Amino acid sequence: MKKYTFRLAKLKEYREKVLDSEKNILGTLRGELAELQKQLEIILADVAARDAHFRETLTIGATSLEIMSQKRYISVLKQTRAQKEYEIAVKEEEIERQLQIVIEATKDLSMIEKLEEKTIEEYRAAELKENELFIEEFVSGAAFRASS
Repeated sequence: MKKYTFRLAKLKEYREKVLDSEKNILGTLRGELAELQKQLEIILADVAARDAHFRETLTIGATSLEIMSQKRYISVLKQTRAQKEYEIAVKEEEIERQLQIVIEATKDLSMIEKLEEKTIEEYRAAELKENELFIEEFVSGAAFRASS
């Protein structure tokens, strides 16, 4: 019997490459999200520190110019925080979309792998049947030669 070859091997290889590529994209997106979250943490810490400094300045006494500049800076930081939170939300949506792509690619590959398993089982069953027929013929031939 000829050696087993999976006729869809090239398609399976292609699907594996697609899946790996999509997983890499997902990993990159998750890395970008982690970086955005770190940046947000820094901004939040800066807002808290500036807010505390502003309160301290008010208790000590400050000029109206100092108060206005600190308020403006805190306001800018809060806007930056809001922008970073928006970027994080957008990135999370991108990750969710990419995750769905990875799931679909995994399903596609899984379907091909199941088909391959099925064809391997069919090949083995056919090979077993062929071997049984060969043994029967051999035994029949041996019995025929022994009786002659």
